[in-house]
Amino acid sequence: MYKALRGNQGVRDMDCFIIGTAGHVDHGKTQLVKTLTGQDTDRLKEEKKRGISIELGFAALKLPNGANAAIIDVPGHERFIKQMLAGVAGIDMVMLIIAADEGVMPQTREHMNIIKLLQVKKGLTVITKIDLVDEEWLELVEEDIKDFLKGTLLEKGPILKVSAVKNQGMAELLNEIQKLAVADPDQKSREGQLRLPVDRSFILSGFGTVVTGTLWSGEVKVGDIVEIQPTGKKSRVRGIQVHGEQQQVAKPGQRVALNLADVEVDEVPRGSSVVLAGTYAPSYKLDAKLKLIEDSPKPLKQRQRVRVHLGTSEKLARVNLLNGDELAPGEEMYVQLQMEDPIIAQRGDHFVIRSYSPMFTIGGGTILEPYGEKLKRFNEDAIETLQIKEESNPEDLINYILEKTKDRLLTIEGLVKELKINESIVVDYLSKMAGINIVEADGNKYIISQKVFEKWLTTLSNELHLYHEKYPLRQGLDKEEVRSKIFAGFNIKEFNVLLGAWQKEGNLKITGSFIHLPDFVSALDEKTRQSIATIEEEFVKKGFQSPTFEEATQGVKASKAEKEEFLKYLVANGILVKVAENMYFHIQTIEKAKNMLKQGFAKKDAMALSDIRDLFDSSRKYVLPILEYFDGQKFTKRVEDKRVLFKKD
Repeated sequence: MYKALRGNQGVRDMDCFIIGTAGHVDHGKTQLVKTLTGQDTDRLKEEKKRGISIELGFAALKLPNGANAAIIDVPGHERFIKQMLAGVAGIDMVMLIIAADEGVMPQTREHMNIIKLLQVKKGLTVITKIDLVDEEWLELVEEDIKDFLKGTLLEKGPILKVSAVKNQGMAELLNEIQKLAVADPDQKSREGQLRLPVDRSFILSGFGTVVTGTLWSGEVKVGDIVEIQPTGKKSRVRGIQVHGEQQQVAKPGQRVALNLADVEVDEVPRGSSVVLAGTYAPSYKLDAKLKLIEDSPKPLKQRQRVRVHLGTSEKLARVNLLNGDELAPGEEMYVQLQMEDPIIAQRGDHFVIRSYSPMFTIGGGTILEPYGEKLKRFNEDAIETLQIKEESNPEDLINYILEKTKDRLLTIEGLVKELKINESIVVDYLSKMAGINIVEADGNKYIISQKVFEKWLTTLSNELHLYHEKYPLRQGLDKEEVRSKIFAGFNIKEFNVLLGAWQKEGNLKITGSFIHLPDFVSALDEKTRQSIATIEEEFVKKGFQSPTFEEATQGVKASKAEKEEFLKYLVANGILVKVAENMYFHIQTIEKAKNMLKQGFAKKDAMALSDIRDLFDSSRKYVLPILEYFDGQKFTKRVEDKRVLFKKD
């Protein structure tokens, strides 16, 4: 398919072990890779002419057991550190290469600092060019290297002595690589959604734009609709290659080449990320834990401008120190990186920072929140929140996210977007977690912390209890009043989901538009019962010449406030019907009016106001409000100056 990408043929479709080289310029990295794989990773004319690597090189490696591996060969010159950083992002193992004739050099140290900061877990050390030195010198160099490796991941790892030119020690090196590949498999997260940081893009004749990179997480399939982030440009995957072999699916951890449709090569440069459409959004604020390396020449100052290397990208940023005015060499601090350009990141990503000018590596750390909000410095709550995010396992993090959710409900889909983990993984976590309430409504599954769920219910129950005590005749609190007063952040749909769940569990009841406690019954003592009966009788007696409420209560001995409660009771229980401001009719009168209208319309298709006034034997003052009420109830309909029965289309 893409001949320019071909490596070993006949490679099996399985996960790929990614090896990254590291080391000083001219220490034999490229020659070592060529001897191991048979492939020259120096592609550029300038690289051939100068004899040093300038760009990243890639080579497929078949391990003795038949498994696939790939080597990313990085430049060793100090001018090309950003290329080196792009190459080692996402590797499974580092191969630190030190020439026997020179020993540990400046870029050996900087590369090793970078490996530490990126928290690579596996590796080995290779002393190259042993054919150029005698045995005594080689022993001295090896002792010096062992001192240098103290306190690093390579301290207890193997040290191999080789000559790539004379193919000396290469078989032993290959066996050691295989041991590291199969022993204690790297548990770095592969379970997230598709994310491919791009380390190379180019045009291939007959195919168009091709991008390459190490697939950090998720799977990508031919035909997938993807986005190029941080620009958001959409594309379709036309083809996939893994080690030069055409595949339908690429899996996490593999070196991948994607042929992308409808995108120009300059729209997907190194530093971009290929993701599934709608799964990642660019960010300008990253909350992180940052450590300054011990040999940094000076402290990091508040708001200092730095270069942030994350994945294959390099972006400028200002460092906002959250609990100090400077960060000393060897120390750690919570920070917020204010990016100058948008970046794609995920919780748990490792990054490296380099000084703005002159450029050298000064520190690195871990992303704790990829979508940060503006944080105040020296704020204890902000620091505590970041500490929770740093120390939490996935289950604790889910609980934290749910418990901080104060004014919205999260669906499983929303939780997937928060965590950037596949839905099946999130569901698996939730199934094992205690204290999680899953409420199903409207085809969605809402995830609520039981602790928060009960807290909200307690708040509402207390409010209802006080309300029932104060207003024993009222049916309960109006739903919209409750939402605006207690659950103002929730939209109507989410609020109804909560109410439905509580009603289903028997915690409250909903009658019409009112919420009340499940055992609440309006309390009518004998005096109140008689007063209400007197008022009701007055409305029944007056019929279509309905009295005002003040007129109907003249014979009732009660305070104005008590009378208002009587009115609310009569309306809430459907005894009185409000048809206009300060105008009420008894329900019997309303039903009588309906029946009379039905009989009237059976004789005449349309009736004028005067016809209906005569039918009711009443006046315009009362008849017109009743008709307008019926219009609103879609019982009647006004057509010009007449009324007709409302008919549904």
